[in-house]
Amino acid sequence: ARRRGIKNPLATMAALEAWIPGGVAPSVKVQAIIRYANHDVATSITGIDPRREAQVSDLPKQMRGATLNALYRATNAIVIGDRLSDKIGARIGANITLQTSEGARISAQVVGYFHTGVRQVDEGTAYVLTKTGQILSQQTGLINELRLRLRDPMSSRAVATRIENDTGYKSVSWQEAHEDLLSTFII
Repeated sequence: ARRRGIKNPLATMAALEAWIPGGVAPSVKVQAIIRYANHDVATSITGIDPRREAQVSDLPKQMRGATLNALYRATNAIVIGDRLSDKIGARIGANITLQTSEGARISAQVVGYFHTGVRQVDEGTAYVLTKTGQILSQQTGLINELRLRLRDPMSSRAVATRIENDTGYKSVSWQEAHEDLLSTFII
């Protein structure tokens, strides 16, 4: 059972970058269990390109103990949320095991932490290089997510609609992704 990805992601990115007012970055998202010192924690692992990450997220500014470039310094390097680190007791330099439900299993070295201030993210998210995410997904070349940051965040619904029309792929604006939260603020 192969998971669907974006066909020809580099061409799709180039087409989007031609008109999108903001940044675009490719990623591969995979669910895995992190195992370390008798702790098993379900984690969302995102394979990223550290050179593009600052265009689409604040992750580079949220790093603790290292920069995102540390992902290049070890085989299967991983950056984990600071709360996840506290939960399993893994420090920088620790070797942890990542295992997916499809049977992929790799050893990864913790090379840094991040702190977003969002509990769910800080205790349930990790980042690796794109190629490491592809190894975990058992699909070389897989890109299953293009993440964007727009200069005008309020234009995201219109941009998402155009992306869907242009590419045929599902596109979710931040408003749509957080509809339940936004509805609590409507008076």
